[in-house]
Amino acid sequence: MPPRHGKSALVSHWFPVWFLDLFPQYRVILASYESDYAATWGRKVRNTIQEHPGELRVAISGDSSAADRWDTTEGGGMNAVGTQGAVTGKGAQVLIVDDPHKDREQAESLTMREKV
Repeated sequence: MPPRHGKSALVSHWFPVWFLDLFPQYRVILASYESDYAATWGRKVRNTIQEHPGELRVAISGDSSAADRWDTTEGGGMNAVGTQGAVTGKGAQVLIVDDPHKDREQAESLTMREKV
């Protein structure tokens, strides 16, 4: 699909909300071209869950609620990292890769594609 058609909103925001509401004991890792961009999605998912306590079964743990890494009260949660970030030792049941390249130039570069 072309840009600006809601792919990221659906996959990086609403899918983790839905998935963690069904399986609050599981983890989601979201990777993107840079950590700040990935944390934006982690923050949106966290905030959506926090804003709907009566509608969702999942809840955010009070002692782990950073935008880029937070836990649910059931032991699951979400990590949001840049493609160069470390996820070694961090398991997850779902891995989302959203916009792994910053722009078309990077996406067309064989060197950058291999690096990512």
